[in-house]
Amino acid sequence: MFVLQAEYAFSRMLIGIAATLLTHAADAAVTFSGVGSGGSASAKAAFTASIGGANNGVGGSYSSGYRSINWDSVPDALAAPHLLPASFYNFASPRGLMLITPGSGVEVSASTASGLALYFGNINSTYTSNFAAVSAQRVFAPIDSNIVQVYFFQPGTNTPAIVRGFGAIFKDVELANMTSIRYFAFDGSDLGEYFVPVGNSGDTEFFGALFAPTEPVGHVVITLGTQALGASTTESASVDLVVMDDIVYSEPVTDDIFGDGFD
Repeated sequence: MFVLQAEYAFSRMLIGIAATLLTHAADAAVTFSGVGSGGSASAKAAFTASIGGANNGVGGSYSSGYRSINWDSVPDALAAPHLLPASFYNFASPRGLMLITPGSGVEVSASTASGLALYFGNINSTYTSNFAAVSAQRVFAPIDSNIVQVYFFQPGTNTPAIVRGFGAIFKDVELANMTSIRYFAFDGSDLGEYFVPVGNSGDTEFFGALFAPTEPVGHVVITLGTQALGASTTESASVDLVVMDDIVYSEPVTDDIFGDGFD
């Protein structure tokens, strides 16, 4: 299943690259953003309320509501220093999401039970003070890249899906116009790039965008800071290192190409 998903995601990525110069005449997305523990929590709550419905949790398929991931369900054997399988949140913990990167893979930080340093302190000890999690202990980052691509599927299947909105909590965004979420339609056309608001060192930031039903999202590309985490990479006036915590997105539904989409 993973091979099929990986091949399909790669083909969609190529379509997206070819269609980068195409842009939908989309209605402007409704955006939500906040900085600091209170501001980011309020923005996230407003975003999920605007999606409507309940948190659909794990498994199943629904016509409304949303999915949320805080990384805490990942077992230690699949967390740092190990890479997380790209399809973990579509099959092992089915929530209709696949994560890929141009780097070597994606990773979830260690838990206390593992005996390793938290918040990617196993990569660089300075990170433990920058990337403290909002919920429980774990945060998320691509490895050997600062880019991660998110593709949506009907949970537990290889059927591609679309969403109306996607948002995420970020940690330690300190340079403006560097950390962003770029939204693409199913055909790869560009729905717009949105920059995550800036906070202070160690702050929490949230950004999410909700699109009209006529302009659904097929995948998103997230750029985290200025470069990838690394053993010899620390923050400076020109280097901003960023990780992610909770992500939230509307229920993935099948595209009209494969079945019923949004009404």
